[in-house]
Amino acid sequence: MWMKEYIEGLLSFSLRMAVVLIPLLTLLEVAKERWEGRRWRGFSWVLSPEGTVALLAGLIFGILYGAGVIIASLRQKRVKGREALAVVGFLSLFHAVFEDTLLFVAAGADPLAITVPRLMLAAALFVLLMYLPGRPTSSS
Repeated sequence: MWMKEYIEGLLSFSLRMAVVLIPLLTLLEVAKERWEGRRWRGFSWVLSPEGTVALLAGLIFGILYGAGVIIASLRQKRVKGREALAVVGFLSLFHAVFEDTLLFVAAGADPLAITVPRLMLAAALFVLLMYLPGRPTSSS
């Protein structure tokens, strides 16, 4: 009896996940195709187009998808190692901006008090990782 309930629950959960994930992943792929190769005026002076795609993907769709874009770009040698490290550093401090901010605002917090310090710290880390002189690597 418990096995039947277990299997029904598992199938129900799998179906709910598929309903959420399939459209989301389709949207992400469409967005990635549209973003790739575009010049982003606001970022082109500091990031390659591929680095910009990874950064925007991480900010908009979450750190996991942004990391996936970075890993794929590194494997295809489209992003330099230092640039990928800087983007990952930025996203580690400034991911889930929309979700976290909305959750804390719902609890009564000031959105600027949450967002501005995180952004400043993430930007400082980005600059540090991007431009700090260090040991040159074969991919930087």
